[in-house]
Amino acid sequence: MLLSRSTWAASTALASLLLLNACGGSGTPEETAPAEQPAEKPAEAEAPAADASTKIDFAAASSRGKTAMFVPAPSEFQIALAAAEVTTPLGDRLGTEGNIEGKSKPVVALETGRRIANVLLASKDGTKDAVLARMKAAKAGLAALGAGESVLGETDKLIADYEAGTIGNAELPPSMDLLNQKVQKALNKGAGEEVATLVQAGGWVQGVHLLSTVLSEGAGSKEAPALVHQPSVLGYFTEFIKNSSAAKAGDEDVVAVIVELDAMSEIAKKETLANEDLKAVAKHTGNIIARF
Repeated sequence: MLLSRSTWAASTALASLLLLNACGGSGTPEETAPAEQPAEKPAEAEAPAADASTKIDFAAASSRGKTAMFVPAPSEFQIALAAAEVTTPLGDRLGTEGNIEGKSKPVVALETGRRIANVLLASKDGTKDAVLARMKAAKAGLAALGAGESVLGETDKLIADYEAGTIGNAELPPSMDLLNQKVQKALNKGAGEEVATLVQAGGWVQGVHLLSTVLSEGAGSKEAPALVHQPSVLGYFTEFIKNSSAAKAGDEDVVAVIVELDAMSEIAKKETLANEDLKAVAKHTGNIIARF
């Protein structure tokens, strides 16, 4: 139940919010993949104008599975939040980073995606020290996944520029847009497509969790829940994870994640999401994050 695009990550992308990651292609809730094939990637989001007042076509996002959130470019996610009138400080709800030591690679990938998403979320209204800590944690996750010296060096440069004040909080999203594309390419090349996609999924889950939580509390416009109700993206990540090598090997944490995703899939079948549905999504995504 949530969004699209092929960068980042989903933020997710560093990330989508909710994100910094993404997908591409097309797909609907009714289109399911063969047993051994991941679901077709959702339609790629069209980049909105770089104006935070730009209104998103929520109806199109809901019916076509396209959106500018969760697994988008970082700057697009900020624009989407503004358009949906979500002003609640999400940075206050990020929680602490999960421990990646001794964890399986799939779980490290999911947690790294969450860390990447947290950088963008913290940059909105977080202190400099808090944002720096998030950036360094995201880099540690990328290093653990074998992202490669080139992209790790560029990540270090971004961190150094931010620490020196060359780049401020307002400049972080567009700077991360560029870095995230390189991160995804580096992960695909070094760690493989499965790891790269799980990183995207981790950022997506974090974004969905935070957004569904604040929306269930009454934040945002009346159209805002449509940003959470994206069955094609949920279907894509669910099928991908179900067909991952970790799932087939019976990884305990990954199996638990699939249970929560399946529960969310039942909610996604509804035409619209009520407040109780948003609360349920927040609970399921919170349970997923707890496995990281």
